[in-house]
Amino acid sequence: MFDPNDFEKWRRPDFYKGYVLLWLLPLMVIAVLNFIVDPFDIYGVDLAEPFEHNSYELKLKLFRELPNPPEILVLGSSRLDTFDPELIEEITGKSSYNFALAAVEPGSMFAALKIVVEEYEVELDTVIIGIDPGIFNENFRLNTMVQMVPAFSKYMRDHPYLDAIGLKATFLFRPEQLRSSLMVLRREAGFVDMPLFREFRADGMVNYPVWDEEIADGTLDLDTFLDWQIPTWVAKYGIKNFDGPSEERLDYWYETLETCSSHGINVIIFMTPNHPRLAEKITEFGADAVYDEIKAIIKESVTRHDGIFFDFSDVESFGADPDLFYDGVHMQMENMELMTRALFASETSEFTEGVVR
Repeated sequence: MFDPNDFEKWRRPDFYKGYVLLWLLPLMVIAVLNFIVDPFDIYGVDLAEPFEHNSYELKLKLFRELPNPPEILVLGSSRLDTFDPELIEEITGKSSYNFALAAVEPGSMFAALKIVVEEYEVELDTVIIGIDPGIFNENFRLNTMVQMVPAFSKYMRDHPYLDAIGLKATFLFRPEQLRSSLMVLRREAGFVDMPLFREFRADGMVNYPVWDEEIADGTLDLDTFLDWQIPTWVAKYGIKNFDGPSEERLDYWYETLETCSSHGINVIIFMTPNHPRLAEKITEFGADAVYDEIKAIIKESVTRHDGIFFDFSDVESFGADPDLFYDGVHMQMENMELMTRALFASETSEFTEGVVR
């Protein structure tokens, strides 16, 4: 039978205090666990190998630890992960650092350049930048990881959530971080064998041991993977709604070139390739016109700053093998070497001759 006195019980402070604690305690346990395990390399705890490194933090750390400053700086997205500084030095005779960053956009590249040439006062000879037109699409969101590294975010403007401390705090409660923390704990306890997806070399180049192992044992099914990845990639980059470049992102691009010019740095820019199946999907959604518009803008701006421009967006432009992709945008080492050598092969440009030994 209903008792009117129950209302009095619900009004008592101790009732609500217990109810709040019932919810807060599990959340606090999750937050402490995520902080200590730090699966996404956000908090700098370093008690265990993370589930996935924050490439912005790690690439900056590796740069700081270089024994000598590089003469050539490589900028771009993870499409350039396997762009090999050792091969660049073999071709040019000049040292280089691969500062390519995951899911980069023009503001993050601009920040990386400013860090190198103004904070660390490195006298670069050349900057090499690989560009995909999709990074100028405002529907392609700013990478959360760069927002958590104040060394980068301080150079960026007009973005939400640039308060690194607040963003790091909210990440403590995210389900994906909890799942990854539990995976790390299982790995550390010896219950699962979980190699890092990406391994970072001291010169900034990245290897993909999981993919390389699948290639070695013949289990990498590229076609099946593309069946899954291409719709995901199209959604991530907002290809269906891509009707023109973001003015803000173009401003970052122009500032990047102006920074190079003001420091007397040579510039080599190239458009990065997509796997032919992904290229077909871009065409299917009618984004070709926007891609061509952005290529024209990039080429004109590079020429204006006395740089050189290559369009490698078609794999046939440098003789790449479509079967030698890891996925729709990341090339295996054989294709990357072909593109790198093509980049420095031209003998028609006085500038290129000045770069190549």
